[in-house]
Amino acid sequence: MSSKPKEVSEDGVVVSIPHNLETWFVKTIERQTARGNEFGFISGADGKVMWNDDGTVFNKEWAEAVVVEHNDWLLCSKPLALKVLEAQREVTKRYGIMSSAEKLVAGARSLYYESVQLLARYEKEMIESDTQPEESKHE
Repeated sequence: MSSKPKEVSEDGVVVSIPHNLETWFVKTIERQTARGNEFGFISGADGKVMWNDDGTVFNKEWAEAVVVEHNDWLLCSKPLALKVLEAQREVTKRYGIMSSAEKLVAGARSLYYESVQLLARYEKEMIESDTQPEESKHE
């Protein structure tokens, strides 16, 4: 993998996108070009790196290839110790998410069982009140 920026040329225009430490993504803008084609940008790249499918070499396919190349370069460039630290951070973060979800589930379960017990009590009271003699209902 080259550490040099990705370059592409069209009609004498050279586009050079320098690598950085961010993971890149191809983003599509929700509306279309005047010709009805998709367009978007490369998120994470320095500057505004736009693409469109209006027949230029700077199309979505090109953007996707650039993103894959950069992200592969980024992954290969990281020292193993940094990869381990990042993985540990992700494990800790996801453990926190899992713990929070488990607490929510436990709380929801507790509320559910309280509601079931309350319903059972009311149903029992209703059955008992229907079976009592008439005079004791009014006491």
